[in-house]
Amino acid sequence: MKKNVNANAVLSVKTNGTKTNRLNLNVISFDAFFAVILCIITGYSGIIYAQQNNADKSPMQASGKIEQVISIDAHLLDIYKLIAAKKHEDALRRIDILLKQYPNFSVALALKYDLLTIINQGNKDINQPLILTQQGKMNIDSKSGTGNNNYLINQTREDSIRQEAMLRIKSLYERPDPRLIPRGLLNLAPRQKTALIVDPEKSRIYLYENVNGRPKFLFDYYITIGKKGVDKEQEGDNKTPLGIYNLGMPIPKKTLPDMYGYAAMPLNFPNDWDKRNNITGTNIWIHGVPSNTYSRPPRASEGCVVLTNPDLERLFKFTQINTTPVIISKSTEWVDLEQWKKERQEALGLVKKWQEAWDTYDFESYKQLYSFNLFKSDKKNYEQWLKKYFIFFDQKQIRLQNMRHLSIYRYPANEPTLLITFEQDMMIPDVMSKEKGKMKQSIMQKRQYWQYDGIKWEIVYENES
Repeated sequence: MKKNVNANAVLSVKTNGTKTNRLNLNVISFDAFFAVILCIITGYSGIIYAQQNNADKSPMQASGKIEQVISIDAHLLDIYKLIAAKKHEDALRRIDILLKQYPNFSVALALKYDLLTIINQGNKDINQPLILTQQGKMNIDSKSGTGNNNYLINQTREDSIRQEAMLRIKSLYERPDPRLIPRGLLNLAPRQKTALIVDPEKSRIYLYENVNGRPKFLFDYYITIGKKGVDKEQEGDNKTPLGIYNLGMPIPKKTLPDMYGYAAMPLNFPNDWDKRNNITGTNIWIHGVPSNTYSRPPRASEGCVVLTNPDLERLFKFTQINTTPVIISKSTEWVDLEQWKKERQEALGLVKKWQEAWDTYDFESYKQLYSFNLFKSDKKNYEQWLKKYFIFFDQKQIRLQNMRHLSIYRYPANEPTLLITFEQDMMIPDVMSKEKGKMKQSIMQKRQYWQYDGIKWEIVYENES
């Protein structure tokens, strides 16, 4: 005998003060939405399994340091497959398993309501939306089913939940090919164990491991970005910035308001390039979600990158303070190994030219590496910068040696741009010493931004500390 389950135990729908189980909605139907999901599933069939089986294990994976977790996205995919096979009772059991672990997961809550409605209709497909919406309001209560303000859903919220569901499913079949490398990561310093790639277009954050200088994909998670998208320009525009940043000292949960969840990892925004381009703003973080929420819609933050609390906690274990780079670009571009090696060697060649000019005190070669029209550094223009360094070259008393911690990134800018950072020992005359010719050592950290003008690469911005 078929068990009769009550959809309203999950979702309470009110229109003009009266309850209804059947909504006449001018929105995407269950059949239409599920057809899209099926296209995603069949269109990429088998790719994820081939990638998982063919990819070589990284040192972190081989050592067992990465916690093996069945992702929420994989659970959703299994549920959709069961629905496609008309195994609605089995799908319902899988949803209940998911909700038992994450009772505030809005996508699963809405999916359960629709599935219960179908079961109550005698396992017949009806013209009912998968992610519900209507002219009035409806409340989802993950525990009692009586409704509360924490899960108030309107038209915009409905669309965002539907979008989150599709992005999560698509991510399983659009995971990075392990044979390809993010174009932005040209050279990671040995001390940089990992790197983070944020792809707002796909609502994903990718973790890469540094394996002998070559980035290797480890795992990825769903993320939320700014309400107004990306390319932040000013304070309060609710956009996520585009650029390359480092993670600052984490702010623990106990010192944060509940809205930030497990923890917050501040980014060094605005960075040098942001300031050069008059981009303003503060407090761009990677953080979690409130305790009464599992995940937020794809575009819901004030500019921060937001993960679920469990995902952030796992990701946190693989990050290094002031060392792990975070690249945020409109979309992520991957290249094959040969192309990556070619671009990497070209960038390393620029560093070599710069170092050779210093080693030989060749001021003419040195100044040709800087853009006459575009260069500036803090308050110094091209002529002021070179005037300062001409004295160093002319006196031949300063030596730069022991370059280390060299990192090279392709910067997300309108023009082809490279960010090159490194540390060196600067040997300068010790004017306080009575010993003639004695040198003293100081450590110099360089950040150079190179741009390609169609003919050659030139330094357009440089900062040192």
